[in-house]
Amino acid sequence: MFEGLDTRNMIRLGLFTIGCFLPIAFGNVYPSGRCPDGWTRFGSKCFVLIQDKQNWPEAQMTCDVLRGNLASISNAGENGVVSKMLLASTADKAWIGLHDLVTEGHFVWTKTNRAANYTNWKRGEPNNLNGKQHCGAVRRDQEWSDRPCSDRLPFVCETTDSHGR
Repeated sequence: MFEGLDTRNMIRLGLFTIGCFLPIAFGNVYPSGRCPDGWTRFGSKCFVLIQDKQNWPEAQMTCDVLRGNLASISNAGENGVVSKMLLASTADKAWIGLHDLVTEGHFVWTKTNRAANYTNWKRGEPNNLNGKQHCGAVRRDQEWSDRPCSDRLPFVCETTDSHGR
């Protein structure tokens, strides 16, 4: 059924399927003002670093199962919180919910499908090295880079309390 689809189109299909059905099925079940156990609160968002290394589409699916999304970083404060989580772990970088799978060079967040207003790209990034880097990662030093979506990295999930929706 999916023969002939390249990796990029398979990822698009997966994102479409996830985006259409999981929010309807699960919604947000966490009480207002509370984060799930083990998550870190910042503003109205809750973040968790998952150290199990997965490719970007698998990471997004795992966040969906946790009733969240790959993290959308909206400001320097959130970026700092996420980077501190990396510093407290053995991970040097982690997936976030930023990608340019739909339009090359136009990075959007998985949660909103909107362009990032805040970014913290490492100098020279995003560079789409070898035409294969379409997914965003944050590093311990708070800077971002684009990477092949097939790379296996830890990842940061986000959920919001009911006030944040």
